Amino acid sequence: MTRDAVRHFEAAFAKCQEAVAARAFWMGRVGLYALLRALGVGEGDRVGICAFTCVGVVEAVTRLRATPVFLDVDRHLSVAPSALERLTAPLKVLVLQHTFGVPSQLDAALAWATKKEVAVIEDCCHSLDATWDNRRVGTYGLGALFAFEWGKPFSAGQGGMVTFQDAGLAREVDRIIAADAIRPGWQEATSLSVQRLLYRWLVTPRTRRALRTAYRWASRHGLISGVPPRSAQLTGEAAGFFKLCCKSQALAAHEQLRRWPDIRARRMSAAAVIHNRLQTEGIQVEAPDPRASPMYLRVPIWVQSKPQLLAAAASACLDVGGWYATPAHPLQGEVLAELGYDPVCCPYAEQAFAHVVTLPTRPALTPAQLETAMRLIRSAR
Repeated sequence: MTRDAVRHFEAAFAKCQEAVAARAFWMGRVGLYALLRALGVGEGDRVGICAFTCVGVVEAVTRLRATPVFLDVDRHLSVAPSALERLTAPLKVLVLQHTFGVPSQLDAALAWATKKEVAVIEDCCHSLDATWDNRRVGTYGLGALFAFEWGKPFSAGQGGMVTFQDAGLAREVDRIIAADAIRPGWQEATSLSVQRLLYRWLVTPRTRRALRTAYRWASRHGLISGVPPRSAQLTGEAAGFFKLCCKSQALAAHEQLRRWPDIRARRMSAAAVIHNRLQTEGIQVEAPDPRASPMYLRVPIWVQSKPQLLAAAASACLDVGGWYATPAHPLQGEVLAELGYDPVCCPYAEQAFAHVVTLPTRPALTPAQLETAMRLIRSAR
């Protein structure tokens, strides 16, 4: 019965995403690991990633003893084609992230990858149902990655999915799963179910920021089910990483998929309200490319005084996001240097770390919260 629930969810998700197949995992980064491994990524291979992402992407690469190659971003905080053109050594795989749900310059990046014979995976963790040239993102590469943790547009508490446009790649992932993947134990599944219940009961617009801080602290110390301590994430020392989706995850996510049209409509409405208010206030934001139809996870805004704004938002219990603050958030300092990150090569990303804040599209800000947000943004510009 467990696998039946998972398979039903996989089939439903594949159909919605116009994919030949889909496979569900315990976490999104596990799915990325499976895709990279199926593409033959191994020790010494170079994988191009957006220099405005989270540690999970880096973890999937380094667990294969491959090298993450940080690529500077464009004005929409996705991989800049100019950064690809500056590369002096080949990539094995290019991971194209649609940051905050806004596709950007896909044609140029895909043309570069085709010319260089580099395999493309799309990171759609922020961008479920976004389109480029009226075609769904996630259908441009050989495979695509989705994540379902709390901060994503489609959330089941934790979990991830990979979809395939190439049947051969799906078969190779299945072979790897059969050889090495493990299933979550009942304790892990129960813990995750409890986390979902607590989230439903405790998380409100006023408590969200504080609880997110507590969640990240617990994750760093290995207290959240399925999330190893930070020290083990990049070294491969944590046992049980290559883990499949459990029944409770599949059932929760399948229910979210049923509700997705309504969730999507509310997110798009919230994004429109935020953009209209910003325009009324004379606060400029980056307009999407005419070929892009975004599915905003959050609305990014550039400000001069980011620390000041984040501190004021925290005092007002307002969900203004500061992520990402590093190229592989929350990694910084010597760890990034050891991974090969060079700030000189990513000047636009470095500016974004210092100046980009975001407003949420779920839950929608109340009129009073939006008014407070506008006041804080004006003061920080």
